[in-house]
Amino acid sequence: MAKKRLILAQLGTPATPKVSDVRAFLAKFLGNPRVVGLPRLLWQLFLRLFLLPFYAPKSAKLYQRLWDGEMFLSKRKTFDLTAKLKARLQNTHEIINFYSCSKKIKGQTVLDSYEALILFPQYCESTHGVLKEELDQNFKNVKIYSSFHLEEFYLMSCAQRIDEGLAQARAQGIWIQKLVLSFHNMPLKQIRIWDDPYLSQCQETYKALKLRVKEIESRDVHIAFQSRFGKGRWAKPETREMILELINKGDKQIAVFCPGFLVDGIETVDEIGLRLKEEVETLGGQLVFIPCLN
Repeated sequence: MAKKRLILAQLGTPATPKVSDVRAFLAKFLGNPRVVGLPRLLWQLFLRLFLLPFYAPKSAKLYQRLWDGEMFLSKRKTFDLTAKLKARLQNTHEIINFYSCSKKIKGQTVLDSYEALILFPQYCESTHGVLKEELDQNFKNVKIYSSFHLEEFYLMSCAQRIDEGLAQARAQGIWIQKLVLSFHNMPLKQIRIWDDPYLSQCQETYKALKLRVKEIESRDVHIAFQSRFGKGRWAKPETREMILELINKGDKQIAVFCPGFLVDGIETVDEIGLRLKEEVETLGGQLVFIPCLN
């Protein structure tokens, strides 16, 4: 019996933390109009003449913190996920990983049909749109699954991971007062341009997930958005602002979980799990960053 063919599609990473590799990756990713919806010519000029010369060296230092000498954390976790999935499916599927901004590969024949799962639960043009476009360019006859932000297997897996994280924190003497479900932020203008369901799907996941968590009351679960980049109007509340406000109100023990990722992302681990955690500690608080499903 022929094996079924499955693609696990993920956002790419730079080849290494070298400035040249980071610059090349950011130029391709941020240059995609689905990622940044500004007028193309003006954005390309700004990106290449002003943003990349300043941002690439700064970003490379952050990438270095999550590089194990061979690959980045998110790619390592994705490979681990693939290996576990192969074992669970008992070799009934041929599974390959596909990353955005990677070199174009030779297209498959119509007979070599694939099913593709994009590893982001909530649909967003900056993830699903980019990956769907590249998958169609690289494969023929590929069936791409849409978002799964309200699928029970996903919600219950997230709730279990959160409960485990809260229980572990309590065992270490940290009694979590507030839980923040933090999703990746998006410019509101871009949401309107693409008629993107992303924010509404984040809200739906939040409402469904907070009812399934057992280790904390649903009234103590909040939604926020991290990783704002540049000016303009973005989704509110912002994760950092919300957490600092909670601390000022006396909620010193806070946990953060990111339901928008199936595996820990480079930027999010650095932004929340390292830098924000350090900032919270300087204010006398404690921040527990609960890992993704991985």
